[in-house]
Amino acid sequence: MESRLYLDNCSFNRPYDDQSILKNYLEAEAKTFIQKEILNGTYELAWSYVMDYEIFFNPFLDRKNQITKWKKIAKIDIDVSDKVESMANYIESVHNVRLWTDNL
Repeated sequence: MESRLYLDNCSFNRPYDDQSILKNYLEAEAKTFIQKEILNGTYELAWSYVMDYEIFFNPFLDRKNQITKWKKIAKIDIDVSDKVESMANYIESVHNVRLWTDNL
């Protein structure tokens, strides 16, 4: 199995940010490189229900459409499940954090 990567919504949207800001530019370049490696088979893309949820609220239709195309390339699509919720609860308790799960 190839290494599996999960690119979050922020990384998919980074190329649309102001590229005159060095941080945005470098992060966009890194994300583009990773996507090329996914297409070349070096890595597998993982997708999740969280991505679907976040993309639904993206107000820019062109961005939404471009990002959604990557779902078809993903080798795994993680859906909400008792196991995922249990893992989130464990992480919250061990690390004393609150994971954002409202309305999912």
